[in-house]
Amino acid sequence: MALHHYVELTSMGWISSINWFRSVRETPLSTKLGQVVFGIKPEIVFASFVINLLSLALPIVILQLYDRIIPQQAVQTLIALMVGLLVVCLFDTTLKICRSVVMDRLGADFELTTTLLLMERILHSDLSAFEESRHSEYLDKFKSIERVREIQFGQNILSIFDLPFVVIFFVMIWVFAGYLVLIPMVLFFVFIAFFLFASKSLHDAILKRDGLFEKRHNFLIEVLQGMQTLKPLAMESQMLRRHERMAAETSGTLFRLAYINNLIQSATSSFSQIVIIAFVTVGAVYAVNGDLSIGALAAGSMLSGRILQPATRVLSFWMQWQTAKVSESKIIHLLNLPQEPNEKSERGVRLSGNIELLNVCFHYKGEELGNTLENLSLTIEENKFITITGENGCGKSTLVKLLLGIVDPQRGDVRYDDRSVTELNKQSLRNQIGVVPQRGMIFAGTILDNLTGFRKGEAVTQALDYAHLLGLNEDLTYMPNGLETEVDSSAANNMPEGLRQRIVMVRALIGNPKILILDDANTGYDKENFSRLFEYLKTVKGKKTIILITQHPALMSLSDHCYKMKDGNVKKMFSRVEVAGTRSDTQEGGPNESK
Repeated sequence: MALHHYVELTSMGWISSINWFRSVRETPLSTKLGQVVFGIKPEIVFASFVINLLSLALPIVILQLYDRIIPQQAVQTLIALMVGLLVVCLFDTTLKICRSVVMDRLGADFELTTTLLLMERILHSDLSAFEESRHSEYLDKFKSIERVREIQFGQNILSIFDLPFVVIFFVMIWVFAGYLVLIPMVLFFVFIAFFLFASKSLHDAILKRDGLFEKRHNFLIEVLQGMQTLKPLAMESQMLRRHERMAAETSGTLFRLAYINNLIQSATSSFSQIVIIAFVTVGAVYAVNGDLSIGALAAGSMLSGRILQPATRVLSFWMQWQTAKVSESKIIHLLNLPQEPNEKSERGVRLSGNIELLNVCFHYKGEELGNTLENLSLTIEENKFITITGENGCGKSTLVKLLLGIVDPQRGDVRYDDRSVTELNKQSLRNQIGVVPQRGMIFAGTILDNLTGFRKGEAVTQALDYAHLLGLNEDLTYMPNGLETEVDSSAANNMPEGLRQRIVMVRALIGNPKILILDDANTGYDKENFSRLFEYLKTVKGKKTIILITQHPALMSLSDHCYKMKDGNVKKMFSRVEVAGTRSDTQEGGPNESK
């Protein structure tokens, strides 16, 4: 189902999550609350109104029971009232269930819409901007969607429609018991003052807890991702001490938060009892003097006990709404993530394979000692095979990013078929380029999913053909379910490097791309599989534009032109001694040297 359809789902009753989040950036908190409240479906508002009206049924029945039915021994009237009260209870329960279902459905649609939107923003984001934040921060931002949903679509927001009935409860008590209404009214405002005073401490404790949770979450992810680095450096003790300090600070904050919560809950319960006790005590004196009926005393005490409930829920919701500002800001940050400029670029342009880099200069953010690439110029003709070699950190991987349009040069231009890469649709460009990075990514799924890139149809047939060509069939026979073997993150990390690279190689060849970019693609290959790769490259030479980044002399000997990268630029290598270094037989294979 298309994304716009989910947007329509939420906009039927609530304002669209997309437009809402884009509008909240500079909107005052009270205004945003009004937008959400008035965006609630009218059916929900009506159901809440009816539910509160039905809650008056029991006090009225109690009044009639004590003042009329019992004194007159009207059994038939009692039966009729009880049947009616039972019907009211059933209707009230049905309305509450229906209201909850509708709210939950709207909340689910909101979360789905926002999740799809944010994932779309991330996948189409500018990579440089994306890498400014850690992965753990993005995970936390996605969790913010659930927090906002719980606040905007939870049951507490409905308490706003219960609050006006506090006034109705006061009016009913005044009708039943006259000036005795002053007792619950005074205690009500005393409770509000106490709650507002305590909520400030609760609000601060919640913000501190959320900050500590985020800090510890980021730390845990960093430790788990860096286990292979921590172990050799024997940093287990240091990391454990850091985690102990974080855990101790978090524990203290959680204790304070629980203490304040329990204090407010206990105070709420005590205030409710005090209201009833005070009303019954004074009301009993009036009843003894004949100024108040027993039915009015019972009904008034019941209504007095209910007065604090709506106020407590509204104040709790208001406090949650204030803390939601942090979660909203995280979601807005994702919405504002810079996107790749594809809107005005050419789509569907078929590349022939001519590539030209003109005086390209590029440096990463924070570099102060010069450019990674400096005035680099390189022309690659259609169907030519070139190799690029160089030492670690000379800019080979950066060059690949520039060719793919992942990053743009600060000066100069990258051109395909005499079109600037900035004029081409990035998705269309990358669909016509097969890329094998130095360490390919294996995704959670089956082996077949990874071979095809989760594509179906013709991609499956092509994947099987290329898998056979690169010798993957032999490896698959040892797997429990062959192509359908499930691969999780643990299995992917433990997969032999040569097998991983061949799977990534097959994925890059799906769709018969016109351009191949292989960045140390033979990493981890044994002798036999290296021979297969060598023969494949010989076969496609002259049919595709191939850019091979390698230091393996045998592969370099296949190229039409060989370049050495140094000091952010490339130099063409002419002599066979320069190209090959030492004579290497094409069947020797084995892993290449590191970059």
